[in-house]
Amino acid sequence: MNAIESKLEQTDKAFISYMMGNATLAADYATLVEQGTSIVEIGVPFTDPVADGAVIQAAGLKALRAGITLTSIFETIAKIPVKTAPIVLMTYLNPIFAMGYKTFAKTCRETGVSGVIVPDLPFEENATLKKYLDAENIILITLITATTTAERMQRIMQEARGFIYAVTVKGVTGERQAFSDEVFTFLEKVKKSTKVPVMAGFGISTATQVTEMLPHCDGVIVGSRIVHLLEEKQAEQIGELIAAIRV
Repeated sequence: MNAIESKLEQTDKAFISYMMGNATLAADYATLVEQGTSIVEIGVPFTDPVADGAVIQAAGLKALRAGITLTSIFETIAKIPVKTAPIVLMTYLNPIFAMGYKTFAKTCRETGVSGVIVPDLPFEENATLKKYLDAENIILITLITATTTAERMQRIMQEARGFIYAVTVKGVTGERQAFSDEVFTFLEKVKKSTKVPVMAGFGISTATQVTEMLPHCDGVIVGSRIVHLLEEKQAEQIGELIAAIRV
């Protein structure tokens, strides 16, 4: 069993923290684990992101200017002795293509990466990369949005492992003030369509929003707010946000 599946099997409601892969990667990972996160999603900085909002874009540019690459991220992850929280890489296709699909998948396994999210890789074109990831027992996690058609959603469900990443906004990542009832209806529709855990992500930034989402899904993914709090060294506030899944 993959580490993500094992963790979620033991977890009622999950909290997935997104952090940028930067010069403080190891320390930031340790902070998130200490504060009780279930899974850590590590972003690979990229020059032309399509899914990231202003906060994560700025963090990515800062990491790129510091010389962070996909290879250096792998090297740092490899040095983390115990991955209490399974690691998911969120990257775009070009860095993977440049490294080579087979080498990328093999390096994921060797360094302790359990899952991969590639926002600019269409589900219909993922077969080649998925073949190499499957061979190393690395899960390719697919995003579903409110605009995904019923037919396409069903096809994605049939291949889904780990968790379904249910996007709660029509746009890029970043903090939102509130969510409409349509979001909750969308999450419930996805949850009824699959036995794979459904994680709500994009735009969630407060403890109140976490508790609002949880009745309609199996967990939440918080990105921009976590990136901001890590930069400000506000570990206590991260802990309070994560604790919202236990309320």
